[in-house]
Amino acid sequence: MKLSKVSEKKVLITLLLLATIVLSLPYLIRILSKNNTLIGDIPYYHGRLSQTLVEQGIPAHDELSFGGRDYLFNPFHYIIASLTTFLNFNLIAKLLPFILGLLSVLMFYLILKKLDLDSEKIFLICAILILTPIFIYSFTVLDYHALVIFLLLLQFYFFMHKNKILALLSILILITVSFFNLFSAIIGILTLFCYSLTTKNLKKFYSVLFIVLVVCIIYYGQIYYAHGMPTFNLRENKIENFISDIGGETGFSIFSLILAFVGFFYISYKRKLPIIILITLIIAAFYFDNYLNLYLNFIIAFFAGNGFFSLLKRKWASPILRNFSIIVLICGIIFSPIAYIKELSVSKPNQSIADSLTWLGVNSNKKYVVFSSHDKGFWIEYFAKRAVVTDDLFTYAPQLNKRMEDSKKIFHSYKLEETKNLLDKYNIKYIWTDPEMKQDIWENKRTGLLFLFRNNETFKNVYNKDGIEIWEYLKKA
Repeated sequence: MKLSKVSEKKVLITLLLLATIVLSLPYLIRILSKNNTLIGDIPYYHGRLSQTLVEQGIPAHDELSFGGRDYLFNPFHYIIASLTTFLNFNLIAKLLPFILGLLSVLMFYLILKKLDLDSEKIFLICAILILTPIFIYSFTVLDYHALVIFLLLLQFYFFMHKNKILALLSILILITVSFFNLFSAIIGILTLFCYSLTTKNLKKFYSVLFIVLVVCIIYYGQIYYAHGMPTFNLRENKIENFISDIGGETGFSIFSLILAFVGFFYISYKRKLPIIILITLIIAAFYFDNYLNLYLNFIIAFFAGNGFFSLLKRKWASPILRNFSIIVLICGIIFSPIAYIKELSVSKPNQSIADSLTWLGVNSNKKYVVFSSHDKGFWIEYFAKRAVVTDDLFTYAPQLNKRMEDSKKIFHSYKLEETKNLLDKYNIKYIWTDPEMKQDIWENKRTGLLFLFRNNETFKNVYNKDGIEIWEYLKKA
């Protein structure tokens, strides 16, 4: 069924309004609770590097991350740096993902319309997408993936047209994407490949593939030659990370996966190769912590919307069972984002964390290193402007395994001399802890480093507020 102009307008306005509400809620709730900090940790990494670009120019070496590491080019930092000349970073970090989210919904809608889907299918697909926790995360927490997702949707939409100028723009956009992340470029190429298979127009795809491959080989070849192959961080607690309903920050909604499974059989049971490629990407997302889920979510939503549509239209033997099943699915699709938005709005950091680290930056010497768990690293680097032993950016991290092993020893060792040697090794002067670390790392106050804190000749408590403690290591001259 063709979309009428009236129905097109209503569907699009409704979807954009829904996306506006959903993406506004996390920060609205956060602001009402008087917490003006940004959600998550990765925005603080981008903010710090963007600020460095503005103040010092292109850094060859990042002195704070992992106590010093080579800086790898990321266009996103230059974009943020440019925007900070007009707007405050805190506002950019909240506004930019929101705008990219609305633009991505618009582009996804136009792609579905180009595929000649009827209004009901388009609405179901886009509504399911907007209500997924991954979508909310993607366009609430500042990261370059939000921009890349929009660019991939834009280049795919251009690729669908026969116009040569749009085809050229598609290639240029995909080349641009490749500078952000190699995996993102691969996803874009595989998506074009699947589409070209279904439309039986591989000639156009091969030309795009050749040009993008040449650029990627040249660009990433020199990076791998200089730094070696990047290491991949295998996920722990894979199921928990993969499903948002049981704790995965960037996991899929279980209801979306169920509907997507139905959608696979509804529209693609004869198209084996595209499905094999999709399943391969899902397996890769399951095992590797590289944010593939953020991109696959659009594909999952496409199949989920088609699956839901098939359930609505098919004839059921029992109308009661049909209505009950549909109500359960609708409730699951609606309540899953509500719970996720609430959780996201109260996620760390909070104002107490920001205040404690700001205090540390004012009352410490920049030559010293701060020790904490790796997931606190970006906050320490941003607020305190101090180097850390580890943070959450593991790619090309110097001596990653050794640093993680030594960190574990510092946390859990009862041997004072061993701990002191490790603190001296990394030039650690301050140790930052919060209630979350005390719960996750140590069993009780008589465990490991918490036990050693009792030694007044070695450690001094210099900050204690709202459960956050900063301990100074009293080095001997």
